[in-house]
This record gives sequence, C-alpha cells and structure tokens, in this order.
Amino acid sequence: MSKSYNGFQATTATRVFVSLPSTATVTDQEAVMRYLFDTAWSVDDRRPNSSIGVGFLDPLSSTNWYQVGVDAGLPL
Repeated sequence: MSKSYNGFQATTATRVFVSLPSTATVTDQEAVMRYLFDTAWSVDDRRPNSSIGVGFLDPLSSTNWYQVGVDAGLPL
C-alpha cells in the first residue's frame, strides 16, 4: 500500500503481485482476479482511493490479466 499527497489531498493505492512456482496452473482465472482484488482492497482499514493493481510475476505474466479482469466485470 502506498500513500502520496497532492497538496492536502491524500491518495492511497494498493498493489498486490503474486509469484507462483513454474509448475503452477490457474484453472479459474476470473476467480483468481476477484480474490486478488478483494485482497488488495482489504490490505488496510482505509480503502484505496486512487488505484488497485494486481498481477502475477513469472511464469503467469504471459496471461493478459487485464482482459481477464475486464471479462470478469472488475472496475478497471
């Protein structure tokens, strides 16, 4: 979670990145995206008011996770 200020306005953003073993397989990408967004949303007692970022580090970085989120109806 990061916080920055623009004048007196505080901006809060959350980023969650997951690293899995090279043998990992994600069979329900939409469920994983929803879980990561829920996790990012609940990182602190203050909700993010700027952005939430989620993603995977290799080996799953070749998946278009943005499109998975759009298809899941997440507010991207």
